Amino acid sequence: MNKYKFLYVLFIAVLVSVVDLTAAPDKKFHIYLCFGQSNMEGNARYEQQDLEGVNPRFVMMPAVDMPDKQRQVGKWYTATPPLCRQYTGLTPADYFGRTMVDNLPKGIRVGVINVAIGGCKIEIFDSKGAAAHIETQPDWLKNMAKEYSNNPYDKLIEAARIAQKDGVIKGVLMLQGESNSGEAEWPAKVKGVYDNILADLGLNAVDVPLYAGEVVNSDQQGVCGGHNNVIARLPEVIPTAHVVSSKGCPAAADRLHFTAEGYRMIGRRFAAEVLRTEGMVDKADKILSEQNALLARSTYYTNPLINADMPDLSVVRRDSDYYLISTTMHMMPGAPVMHSRDLVNWRTVSYVFDRLTETPRYDLIDKT
Repeated sequence: MNKYKFLYVLFIAVLVSVVDLTAAPDKKFHIYLCFGQSNMEGNARYEQQDLEGVNPRFVMMPAVDMPDKQRQVGKWYTATPPLCRQYTGLTPADYFGRTMVDNLPKGIRVGVINVAIGGCKIEIFDSKGAAAHIETQPDWLKNMAKEYSNNPYDKLIEAARIAQKDGVIKGVLMLQGESNSGEAEWPAKVKGVYDNILADLGLNAVDVPLYAGEVVNSDQQGVCGGHNNVIARLPEVIPTAHVVSSKGCPAAADRLHFTAEGYRMIGRRFAAEVLRTEGMVDKADKILSEQNALLARSTYYTNPLINADMPDLSVVRRDSDYYLISTTMHMMPGAPVMHSRDLVNWRTVSYVFDRLTETPRYDLIDKT
């Protein structure tokens, strides 16, 4: 009898291990694939606030190893930035995932896989033509492409196939277009990439929509703001495509990239659009209304605040007043003192000295 009991226990143990190995993907683990260029890669530096309070239900899988971050392809990690490669910055995916888990039932996890290359054209995501396309690109882009073995699309698919063993792919997020700005054929090229993703992963478009973010908007003097008119045509070419507005999302000084706050905002908008598509309209509206209220009482400023030569600035605060002092060279009166209540609007209130007379060089005389 002991022999039969042993064989029975052994049989059960083997059966359990086989069942575990062939377990179906967790339907409560929602996975989103992200791709694009620098605005999806993350151009702005992440800040301390972005490293704190990340819900462990929001995870990421790197498409390439991140040795400095102790992250490996094929494994899931709590989604603290960076989410793309180990030297990239804050991305829309960061606050997309955070907002999703905040608005989904507590039993649902969200995972992202982000493959993006700054400055790339949509052609780089054509698996068959990627190598030839990369050969025509500048060296700095070639170096980034090498991190994806010169085929970022294949790296995305490889990671996605691993992810499919763990969960269910629910959508594709894209933020790309600056390097194809104004090209009428761009929507068709995006459709080609999207269709390939669906085919290679055995997915249905209805179950896995495409969410395309706008580039820096014209209301932020976006250099490529006109391309948003092309992005708006995506739903005509891809019935399951949804466009995520960038209106009001603050831009960096180059007017090509978003600021860190801009990435947070558009990331939340990606989440709102996904929630809306999945029938959670009230939650989507709440996210957008909160953001609109914030925009209504916020104004963003970019340098230069003062169109003047004001070197070596030093600013101090006293209660609600700010005082600024600057050095001067040969300008008299010298060392201006300025006052502000908001760090944006300044007025000159005094000078440290009216005139310097210790040496002729201050008057630019006697060949000095």
